Amino acid sequence: MKPVVVYGVSGYTGRLVCEYLREFHIPFVAAGRDGKKVQEVVDRIPGVDTVEHEVVEVNHDVESLTELFRGASVVCNTVGPFIKYGPEVVEASLAAGTHYLDTTSEQDWLLDAQARWGKAYADAGLLLSPCVAQMYTTSEIAANLALETPGLDTLDILVLWKGFPTYASTQTIFTILKADWFHLVNNEFVAWDHTSTRECVVPGQHATALTVPWGGMAHPVWFKNDPRVATVTATGGVLDRSVMDGVVATTGMYEEKIKPMEPDAREAALAEIAAGLQAGMPPRENPRVNTSIDSVYASGPLGRDAPCLTLDDEFLSYGEVVDLSHAVARALRRAGVRPGDKVGILSANDPTAFACVFGIARAGAVWCPINPRNSAADNAELLDLFDCAALLYQSRFAQLVKEISGELPQLRTLVEFGEGFDTWLASAAEDPVAEAPPPDDVVAIVGTGGTTGRPKGVQLTDRNLETMTAITLMSYPFVGRPVYLALAPLTHAAGVLCFPVLAHGGEIVVMAEPDVGRFLELIERHRVTHTFLPPTLIYLLLGHPTLDATDLSSLHVSGTARHRCPSPSWRKRLPASAR
Repeated sequence: MKPVVVYGVSGYTGRLVCEYLREFHIPFVAAGRDGKKVQEVVDRIPGVDTVEHEVVEVNHDVESLTELFRGASVVCNTVGPFIKYGPEVVEASLAAGTHYLDTTSEQDWLLDAQARWGKAYADAGLLLSPCVAQMYTTSEIAANLALETPGLDTLDILVLWKGFPTYASTQTIFTILKADWFHLVNNEFVAWDHTSTRECVVPGQHATALTVPWGGMAHPVWFKNDPRVATVTATGGVLDRSVMDGVVATTGMYEEKIKPMEPDAREAALAEIAAGLQAGMPPRENPRVNTSIDSVYASGPLGRDAPCLTLDDEFLSYGEVVDLSHAVARALRRAGVRPGDKVGILSANDPTAFACVFGIARAGAVWCPINPRNSAADNAELLDLFDCAALLYQSRFAQLVKEISGELPQLRTLVEFGEGFDTWLASAAEDPVAEAPPPDDVVAIVGTGGTTGRPKGVQLTDRNLETMTAITLMSYPFVGRPVYLALAPLTHAAGVLCFPVLAHGGEIVVMAEPDVGRFLELIERHRVTHTFLPPTLIYLLLGHPTLDATDLSSLHVSGTARHRCPSPSWRKRLPASAR
């Protein structure tokens, strides 16, 4: 059996796919409902005899298509409209155990395929990928390149091409007129008005172009579940203004005259209009004439250079934290740390140390925060209990590490945050990094306080942290870009609370040591919106001489280890939103 089956080769797109398969010397089966038409198309492919291929006529039903697809690796479906003819092909591909691609431009088909067969394909380890169409894929690649810059969450996408829709494409255009079209606004689908148009500035020329939602396009669906993206607007069209004027006029006519008809009459009217347009096989495109323009603007509340982790007058930007996390992950893998291994961090509150948490996660390892306020014996016990294979530590704790490391033979890797840290990172600069762990893998082990006995370790999975983050995002007020002041140890709850703040693109202001006066000063200086305080620190604040003169109006949340602040006196000093 040939590795690729192209279904629908009697059309223009099917012929084009077969031409490129021949160019790359990939054996294929050219299939369709009319074997004679398929053979005529294949015979016109230049150099087709230089690649192994066969032509097959097949009925359009699940049983016949399953038999044809069995043994192939990939099915490329070019038979549209896909909302009408796609289900049988998708079901047959699943039954035959083959990956599925198609060249649709129908958003409603993409949504339908995702809802009806997405889980079944995933469970079978197969790819279900509608909308691998030229008019979408180039801009999708551009969008992903733009999204490599942290903090960008809004995509404005323009897709234009020179040419004229083929007969099959025209049929599809009239099919999507009957569907709802959506763009994405703050992670929710919002319906387009079918008569919407957008006058767009075209890169590289002085003239503007008339564009339409074109059925909603694929991008809002592709990026709906991407945690980086909140809003997607995509429009497209043909660069020929007269063609687009006709598209707009036809859409308006459909909404006014055809949409109110009974279903059978509506189908007949649309078929008559489509049949009156280009019905023959168009000529092979001229790459000097049939060009396309794909433009993507990505924006967001902050960019790569925005402060992420701040200590005193210096900060690590979001870009620097991302780069450092990749470097730490590579270095850990080079040191022999494998997914599931435990990695401890022994440090006071410090931006570099906390950024390493993300590097541990990228390596698929387990973050084990070690509290520097513990005794050497307690920390040795925790490292042994957690079975840590590596320990990253601040230079100030080098003597402590020296004392306990001899008792921990499993602790194979010791890395000090100091002059040698950059060298350690550079040693693995070109190494690959493991994929992120599955959602139910353990990603952190947090030590308990030991108030009822010896300290124990609480295992947290990726899903645990994601759920805690989601609950915090739903429960706490977040207006604008939050600023979180971390006075309490990041080895405990204060560290976990960093994650929802970072999800909002916020800034974490880190205090290396507890200092109540400095804490009040930083609230005013950074306009802090969120903080977390143990009750003991609250009582220290209440007795501080500068409290009454400190502007606390920026605070939205002053969390504590209890459900509410334990002191009425402290609550009176807070703005209403933070009590």
